Amino acid sequence: MPKKTESGGESAFSDTPKSFEEAMERLEHVADLMQSHKLPLEDLITHYEEGLKLAKICGIKLDEAEKRIEMVTKRAKEAQGEALLKPFDEKNAKSPETSETSTATPDVSLF
Repeated sequence: MPKKTESGGESAFSDTPKSFEEAMERLEHVADLMQSHKLPLEDLITHYEEGLKLAKICGIKLDEAEKRIEMVTKRAKEAQGEALLKPFDEKNAKSPETSETSTATPDVSLF
């Protein structure tokens, strides 16, 4: 259920969206409200904050999707065309920076 803003208008950001599509739809709604030029300044600021949160959620969801696609592609190449879908496990994923720095000896010099 939407929250009420100070001017009595409805806020589009009442709970965290569960999907990318839901977050995008709500972000578009917030943008439409802000572009209507009918909101008081306080409501514009509230909607702006909501828009930033929704944009961050969309970015996170896109990053997760990209990582899953990379993993599926890698597994498909390793299995010679047999792609296996497995959920992305961030704890066990190795980033390129981690693998390079873990094998290299740090160059530490005090003088």
